[in-house]
Amino acid sequence: VQVTPGEEYTFKVTAHAKDGSVSSPATVTVKAETEKVTGLRADSITDSTVNLSWDKTQGADEYIVEKYDDTAKKWTQVSTPVVPKVTLSRLTAGTAYKFSVCAVVNTASGPVTGAYSDILTVTLGPGKVKNLDVDSVTSTTVKLSWDKVKGAKGYEVYKVVGGENILVGTTTSVSYTVKKLSSSSSYSFRVRAYTADKTCGDFSSAVKTV
Repeated sequence: VQVTPGEEYTFKVTAHAKDGSVSSPATVTVKAETEKVTGLRADSITDSTVNLSWDKTQGADEYIVEKYDDTAKKWTQVSTPVVPKVTLSRLTAGTAYKFSVCAVVNTASGPVTGAYSDILTVTLGPGKVKNLDVDSVTSTTVKLSWDKVKGAKGYEVYKVVGGENILVGTTTSVSYTVKKLSSSSSYSFRVRAYTADKTCGDFSSAVKTV
């Protein structure tokens, strides 16, 4: 039986015996539910935005997207898109967020919401490392420094060789000394930040030694 989500339907059922007798009808009233949203996922993540999408829910007129507020300890509505995707911005770098979505069907008696999707946890990457600079150079070492990145747990330092980034070390401070270098060579370095769960941000611009 095809039904409309949110509407109530009354069915009558009778039993027919082999001898031809028929029982009194039993009446059952049910309310059609809106389907649960499935397939909630993060298609892309930056240090301040996340693009969410999910499977289209049959009959849905719009969706409610909610984000868990860690400070207030409650879920808050952040968007009501009419298509199964949304871009959320003005988020904090390096922070983990929880999202959930439900479908809404508009009926003659008012909007009817379905069950919320399974919770999706997304950790934003830290910001891009800026102002990478060479502080000092010796015959075999180079000391690098950069600005602190909000949301960063630590930093990865890379040496650029033939266009490829080669990891040379990690640090939790905003400086790092690269050792065992050749005095007759010039080097390029890049740095990127990472969060507690090892989500990495974008690489800094390269800095080159003379």
